[in-house]
Amino acid sequence: MKLPAQVLVALTLATDAFAFGVQGNISRSVGGPVYPCDIDVLDRQTGQFVVIPNDSTLPNGNYSLTLANGRYDLYFHPPIGAHLFQGEIRDLQVNNNTITENLVLPSGVYLQGRVVDSSAGGVAGVSIRFRDVTGDAPNNVQDDGTLADGSFLTLVDAGVWNVEIVPAPAAHKAPREIKSQNLATDLDLGDVVVQDGWVLSCSVTDAGFFPIADGKLIARTVPGHTKLFTPLNSTSPAGLGTLVVPPGVYDITAEPPSGAPLATQSQYSVVVSGDQSLPNFVLSSGLALSAHCVSATTSSGVADADVDVDWMLPPSFPRVETLGDFTNGLGDFSVLVGTGTYRVTVSPPVATRLIPVRLLNVAVSGPTNLGTLTFPQGHWVNATIREQGTLNPIVGANLDFVDLQTSQLLVTIDDVTNAAGFARVVTDSKLYRLRVIPPSTVWDTLIVDNFRSLADTTVALTLQPRSATGVPGRDSEALTFAAPWPNPARGEVTFQFEAAGAAELSIWDVSGRRRATPWRGNVVGEQRIRWGTRGANGESLGAGVYFARLETKLGRSVQRIVLMH
Repeated sequence: MKLPAQVLVALTLATDAFAFGVQGNISRSVGGPVYPCDIDVLDRQTGQFVVIPNDSTLPNGNYSLTLANGRYDLYFHPPIGAHLFQGEIRDLQVNNNTITENLVLPSGVYLQGRVVDSSAGGVAGVSIRFRDVTGDAPNNVQDDGTLADGSFLTLVDAGVWNVEIVPAPAAHKAPREIKSQNLATDLDLGDVVVQDGWVLSCSVTDAGFFPIADGKLIARTVPGHTKLFTPLNSTSPAGLGTLVVPPGVYDITAEPPSGAPLATQSQYSVVVSGDQSLPNFVLSSGLALSAHCVSATTSSGVADADVDVDWMLPPSFPRVETLGDFTNGLGDFSVLVGTGTYRVTVSPPVATRLIPVRLLNVAVSGPTNLGTLTFPQGHWVNATIREQGTLNPIVGANLDFVDLQTSQLLVTIDDVTNAAGFARVVTDSKLYRLRVIPPSTVWDTLIVDNFRSLADTTVALTLQPRSATGVPGRDSEALTFAAPWPNPARGEVTFQFEAAGAAELSIWDVSGRRRATPWRGNVVGEQRIRWGTRGANGESLGAGVYFARLETKLGRSVQRIVLMH
């Protein structure tokens, strides 16, 4: 029998009078209701979403859901663009009762952009991550991946974040980090270009070939020793790991898990031009190399001195990566290395005006304490390097101080000019040949002989553009060795240098073996030599890193060169 409309209304009112479920209010963390806010209800027993009427908030933020007895999860979706994070309330049990649950949704800011490859094509499935300066992630991140066209609109807590752009390894795109983005308000990054990359895979074991889990794989550029951003670099429980890096030449280092008493191992000058599997990294038991570092003037410990350990293999001295390689508040350090012979350099902060200490032929076959290392007192040389004529600052110029008595290079840190063309180094009162090496062959190298400073000194120097000749005041017997070209090279390399008298140009590999002598003779002024990248016996040299060494009566200069096939 069909019931009249009045009866249906009466039945509905009677049903509502005995309805049970969940009610409450949804508000913003900054105050005010959230409206509209869609609500999804998941039945925990069936795993299905429940279709119910009135599944949204009212203008005052209130909501009321009529539900049958059961257990439910509630998901709250504020409008897109509302700067509000989604919320949820889990495992609510309705049993002939009405539950009141209020929820405050935190607010955030939007970071948007589009991840593209070098051809401007969108890259899908890229993770958008955030870290602060201490490495901590934000509490709230939402929609942290790119869509099919590479676009993203990610909601994150307000703050200053390093933004990590992390493609999936299968995409063959290198990850990228965009530092110090101030997300106090919404920010549009525009197109974010990620380089094409190749996948390096390897295994990491201990000396007994037992897999090492939670180790780290680190890639550093050759030359430059710049550490690449490689967030997906941990080894699996089976000791397997991968890196995605752009084409180039790298030193690859395997680091043990935090706290493991193992030394690192590196594979040097790895030429990357395609996917490849690297040989197994074997991490040997670490031997403690330690010392106590003090100031010569106060005899007190020096904190935050940097410790560099290199293999004693001239002229390249391959770097041995060590963890925790700086002195503590008492001036003590202890790093783990394997058995071998090393060059150890300890450099105090420039602010201390102390001169670094370098030890050669340090043999380690067990725990080795170097005793007390004393840093001599020095002073600052504040140098500003500009281009002659324009007076534009030159960034990336390197300052070398060559002892005129011993021909040894003074160990300095922070000796490369910044964006203002400025560098501050620590020296002593000895006589030096100051050599200012430009970042490219656009400028000539500047030589200042008989340079001496007795106290803090400020100098302003200019580099002559290379197209000019007859530089006033230039030492006619200065040694200049320009960067090889092309570099990296295939087939042929051109060397250009300027000196006076007998000279020899030789090629050495990273193990310290002489492989070729492209030129030997007398030189007056500028000389240009072409080398066909073949060894002393006519053999084609393999791909990798080599060192071109120019020796003259004025001293020695070394340039790094990368051969590729």
